Amino acid sequence: MKIRLFSVAENSPLDEKKVYWTWHDLFRLTALYVVAQLVMMVLLTQILTRQFNLEEAVAFFVVYVAALLVVVPFVVHYGFWPQAVYLGLSWDDFRRNFWQGIGYGLAYRLLPSLPVLVVVLFWTLLGRPLEVPLGNNPVAGQLVFSATWFAGFMSAVVLAPVVEEYFYRGLLYPLLRSAHGVRKAIVISSLLFGLMHGVSLIGFWAIFAGIGMALAYENTGSLATPIVAHMVVNAIAVLAAGF
Repeated sequence: MKIRLFSVAENSPLDEKKVYWTWHDLFRLTALYVVAQLVMMVLLTQILTRQFNLEEAVAFFVVYVAALLVVVPFVVHYGFWPQAVYLGLSWDDFRRNFWQGIGYGLAYRLLPSLPVLVVVLFWTLLGRPLEVPLGNNPVAGQLVFSATWFAGFMSAVVLAPVVEEYFYRGLLYPLLRSAHGVRKAIVISSLLFGLMHGVSLIGFWAIFAGIGMALAYENTGSLATPIVAHMVVNAIAVLAAGF
């Protein structure tokens, strides 16, 4: 299948998928996850760092996993969990869309570099040079392949892509798509995705990455594609910071 980096397929696979969850479901899931994160962060982080002397990155990874384990039973109980087949998350989907995901990930890791460089150059010419921030990179400054580095790597390259793609492309994007159409949904979801990463160059970069992830989902109909692409994007950032 052709990789469309800047266009939307005329007959998208998503056209055949009915959105059966509501904005209320999305807000309820978001609130549940935020509360679980906060509770686990308050309870577990203090215990793990003080009682077990774990590094913050390792403790954060444990908290991340614990919060997800708390949320999953509630989501299943309330019934607003799209099935793996619906989202295109079967092993066949991952195998079929793997290389497309790699392509989207490489493209939307490299392409946003151009506007970011333009912004950096602009401010440099004004006499106010910018340093590209490390953002929320969990392995920055950590010894490569240490336990702390591995926990940060798993958080950024495995957990974050799955959770963020499930929320932004799997749940949010279809709601926006059904209400505002494809192009507006891509723009709005990508802007929100960028804001989640902060009002900074990292957030600016994430907006373009969000566009790529939305196009990957729109054109393949499988959430496996943007998940793989997101993993590639984050893996490059993590490895670049580590080495």
